[in-house]
Amino acid sequence: MLGVTESTASQKAYDYAKTLGLTLTSGKRNPGDFGVPVQYDFHGQGRAYDFAGSQTAMNLFAKWAKASGLFAEVLWQVPGHYDHVHVGWGKTLYTGHENETYVGNKKYIPRKYTEGDNGGMMDLPINQPSKTETTGWVSVGIRTLIIVVLAIAAFLFLVGSFPTEKIM
Repeated sequence: MLGVTESTASQKAYDYAKTLGLTLTSGKRNPGDFGVPVQYDFHGQGRAYDFAGSQTAMNLFAKWAKASGLFAEVLWQVPGHYDHVHVGWGKTLYTGHENETYVGNKKYIPRKYTEGDNGGMMDLPINQPSKTETTGWVSVGIRTLIIVVLAIAAFLFLVGSFPTEKIM
């Protein structure tokens, strides 16, 4: 797609991005098109995608991409990457960081898998929320329940505070 070198990582990224409603906005480009030195240009080497869409979908995609260990580079919410998520796969372009994923701002995170490990496959439940995301939803549900209970209590208090006439 868009002239890139296909891999398990590229296919998983494309498939998951589509399930989130993201749009593929960039693939292979001419090396150095955006002032990135060729030795650090995943797009120029045909090993990168950019995806854009809703903030929520891009947050989920970036979180998944960083946790997957499939990518040498995941850029989101760093300079130049506030309106899209960038993923680059295959051999890292950063000397000394072969087992890490570059996430921007001179930061790296451990890369659990590389393209050669298990064929680049990772069994992530990409259609299911993570435990953290589930906890977040539970927290929202509990807060909502508390608000509803307090609203009912306030209503009952308000109704009970007005005197009622008794008809004899």
